[in-house]
Amino acid sequence: MLHTFSLACHPMFYDPQRLPWTSNLRQNWRTIQEEMHSLDRGRFVPWALDKLYQGKWQQFVLFAPGYEFKENQALAPKTTSLVREIPGVTLATFARLTSGTHVHPHIGYTHVVLRAHLGLKVPDGECWLRVGEETRKWQEGEFLVFDDMVEHEVTNQSNTDRIVLMLDFLRPFKLRTSFLGHFRQRLVLKRQLPLPWKQLEDFHQREIL
Repeated sequence: MLHTFSLACHPMFYDPQRLPWTSNLRQNWRTIQEEMHSLDRGRFVPWALDKLYQGKWQQFVLFAPGYEFKENQALAPKTTSLVREIPGVTLATFARLTSGTHVHPHIGYTHVVLRAHLGLKVPDGECWLRVGEETRKWQEGEFLVFDDMVEHEVTNQSNTDRIVLMLDFLRPFKLRTSFLGHFRQRLVLKRQLPLPWKQLEDFHQREIL
């Protein structure tokens, strides 16, 4: 059973500037955006846990815990190269939320990672992310970083798609705890490959890491 962290001791959103790797992706966000626009929308596949949302929540996955999507990586090579430089990255996917889609309140699958969204196509209108008690809107070329084990929900009631580069990465630790902490994180990820990535086997050829 999954449990959220106490909202009293965890921020809803984290400051991206405290993560040095975000600077490189922000500087290259136009390159990432161009590759995203070049992708065939038919290659975006539905998020497997379809009871979580109403509408269309789709993804174009580059890699996920335990999986490599080589064909997709070949179609977005610059983005793939950029995200591989992120320390402890475990997931990289273009996440598309079509007009009229609502993702119901939910929590993630593990405490060992944080999640980041890089805005690539952000419509005007009612389109937002709520984490805990705080709601924010995306901006193109900017990051939202949050703990997805805090209850969150997403809506896009605009008249066009919202697309972000969605990333999961191992929680940063202070130097004195980093080795043990990251060892434990890797162990947890090996033991619990989340269901959505297993179900993508129906859509893609994949290689186990």
